[in-house]
Amino acid sequence: MVKDYKYLGITIDRRLIFIRHVADTKRKVDFKFNMIKAITNLKIGVNTKMLITLYKSLVSYILPYAAPVLLLACTSAL
Repeated sequence: MVKDYKYLGITIDRRLIFIRHVADTKRKVDFKFNMIKAITNLKIGVNTKMLITLYKSLVSYILPYAAPVLLLACTSAL
């Protein structure tokens, strides 16, 4: 029997508590934020406008996708 199934980017488990999906989403967002943090620590003079552009292009599309699933997720997963 399959424990998890990925359909349209959403990881569905047998109990529909979406713990794996939440963990995968958190891992993706953390990775992207760490990329942005690394860029801000460089001394190349990254301005605020560039940081906002990076956020919008790297992070902002991840959270709204399947947002209803995140709302239905088990509270212990969040």
